[in-house]
This record gives sequence, structure tokens and C-alpha cells, in this order.
Amino acid sequence: MPILSPIIAVAEVFIYGIIFYSFFAHLQGKKFKALLTRRTILVQLVAVVYMLSRLKPAQTLAELKGNLEVLVIGHALLSILVFFWLVILFFRTRNFASTGKNYLQENKKATYLFLIAFSLSFLSGELIFFLLY
Repeated sequence: MPILSPIIAVAEVFIYGIIFYSFFAHLQGKKFKALLTRRTILVQLVAVVYMLSRLKPAQTLAELKGNLEVLVIGHALLSILVFFWLVILFFRTRNFASTGKNYLQENKKATYLFLIAFSLSFLSGELIFFLLY
């Protein structure tokens, strides 16, 4: 097991919690935690880059451990999609908040859809970590 994999797996738990906290707090009308969210996105970027660097070894390991390759590839694609979606939501939410509006409240369905996709990405990544290592 690569030394960074458990560190990234634990970091993902904190990233997930902070993003959920920031978004749900803002959905409830509290001030958007832009600085906290921005820093979390930077940590998430590191995690995504690490995941991409581990994609090929994980695919090989998945083939040996019972055909988990589809889950590994699906997780990678979903993680990239969710990361870009997170960045777009961050900028839109921050820009709206600076004008006194709440983007997440005005777009609740899209926000909840993002949170579901984000949860699936997180859970599939943790599942892969536990199944492969």
C-alpha cells in the first residue's frame, strides 16, 4: 500500500465534512465560508491529482482482486466531474454572496444533485480504498 493512500483517504473524510458543512450552512442562510471552502478545494485538488497518479496501479490491482476495474474508472470519472462542479459552484456561490444573494438557496435542486454526486464520489473512493488495500 502506498504511504499517501491512507493519508488521502483520511483527508477525504475531512474534505467531505467541510464541503457539506459549508454548503448546508449557506443553504440555511448563514454566511458562505468562502475562505474555508477555497482552502478545502485546494486540498481536494491535491487528492484528485494523487488519485489520477494512482489510477493505473489501482486498475491493475482491481483486475487482480475481482474485477473492480469498472468501479475504479467510474470513481475517477465521477471525481473529476464533481471536482470541476465544485469549483464552478464555489465561484458562483462566492460571487452571489458578495452581492448579498444566496446561489445555493436559489438553485436548491442543483445543489442537492451536486451533494448527491459528491457523496457518491466520496463513498466510492473510500470503498475502493478498503477493497483494494
